[in-house]
Amino acid sequence: GGSEIRERDAIKLQAPDGKPAFLGRVLSLWENDKDGFKMMRCAWFYRQCETAKGVRAKAHPREVYVSDDHDDNYLTTIEKRCTIMHEVQIPAAIREEFLKTP
Repeated sequence: GGSEIRERDAIKLQAPDGKPAFLGRVLSLWENDKDGFKMMRCAWFYRQCETAKGVRAKAHPREVYVSDDHDDNYLTTIEKRCTIMHEVQIPAAIREEFLKTP
């Protein structure tokens, strides 16, 4: 089986072919009464190229932006858990190397 998903987990979700995975945070989990499928409410993160302002010159390629946008999705759309953290949360021992990597 797959790994267990919990509320507050950061996740990568399936995107159309050739597109990077969508990024979100699980807000709640439940089973759909109509079809029995497992569901989640997901809050979205956006990459700079997905924002209305587009790419900023000083933005890091890994930088994402939290949003108030959320919707409901099937758990089957999850590719895997991931880690999304504020830059200051990156451990000092790896921060410099991590920020070099696009």
